[in-house]
Order: sequence, then structure tokens, then C-alpha cells
Amino acid sequence: MTPQHNYTVDPRGYETVADVRNGEFDDSAEAHVNALDLRNGETLSWFTGSFDLVKKVVAEAGYRLYPTMVKAPAHVVAGATAEVRHDWANLGWADLPNDLPQWKNKYRPAVALLRADGTAAHIYVDSGSDPSAWRKGAVASHIFRARLAGVAKGGYRWGVAIVDTTRGNAPGIELAAKEATVGGWLVVGDVTVH
Repeated sequence: MTPQHNYTVDPRGYETVADVRNGEFDDSAEAHVNALDLRNGETLSWFTGSFDLVKKVVAEAGYRLYPTMVKAPAHVVAGATAEVRHDWANLGWADLPNDLPQWKNKYRPAVALLRADGTAAHIYVDSGSDPSAWRKGAVASHIFRARLAGVAKGGYRWGVAIVDTTRGNAPGIELAAKEATVGGWLVVGDVTVH
């Protein structure tokens, strides 16, 4: 907190509280943190002298996960294996804190075969990819194979989501997608199972 510490003797050469706020902002971006703490009596200094930084935190911080590409087959034989490629971008500067002890890496990307009503007929979780490793400015590419055992023949839509593996693989993280989701799934294509 700036009132308790003489920031002017900081080795970074801070001269004003605004300098301190800029340093905190830069450190947060470099460390991939999710948010700045605006509590503890420091709020006024953020909103009076550094409000542009607050607006930048709102616009840029946090994690914003978006599938930049999903490539899945349009036709699959029932019981066969479908190769799915999914590429992701993190549009925010922070990591999804999936590795927190209380979260235990429960969030994973998944694809689903969606029925006409938007419900998931089958969900395939890519447990080999971890969204906490996705960084801003780099596309993370993953390929996995989904075995379509027990899938009834017919038409489906492919959906993609970040699921919560502790809640029945239901979509657990809202995607940073402009497109509408169906039950939390972003529809990415059609597929016919023969």
C-alpha cells in the first residue's frame, strides 16, 4: 500500500502513485494474473490517477479462451475413431488457474456430438491438453482421437467447450466467442454417423 511504504525510494524510481500503479499493471501482465486488487484503501488512487489502467484491466486481464479452429470429420462410421484437431487462443493475459489445488485440473477441452435439440449425445474429453498452459499471443494446437463406440447412426453437430470433469463433463468455462453457444457448447460443424 502506498501510504505505508515510501515508494519514492523504490529501486524502480517511482516518483508518483501513478508510477506505482503503472508498475503494478505491468507486473500483473507479465505474471499473467487474473485481476488487480483494488481494495484495502487504495481504490481512490486507482480511480483518480490511473483509471485508464483500470479500463485496460477490464479489457485485457483475465483469461478469455476461444477455439480458433476445430477440425473434425463430417462423416464417421459408428464405432470408428474420429480424429479431432482443436486450436485455442487465450485472448486475455492471464492463465486459467486450472492447476490450483482446489481445482485439481478439472477443466479440459472437449468435443461433443450434439443432438438437434442441442443436448450432448456423447462427450469426448481431451485429457491430454491443459487450458492453463494457453498463453496470450500463442495458439495452442491439439489432436486427439474420439472413439465413437455406442453412437447411434444419424446426424449430429459437433460442439466444443471447456468442460468441468467433476460435474459430468458439463461446459464449465464460458468461451470468449461472439457466436451463440447451445447449452454451453459452441457449434463448429455437422457430422453424420453411418
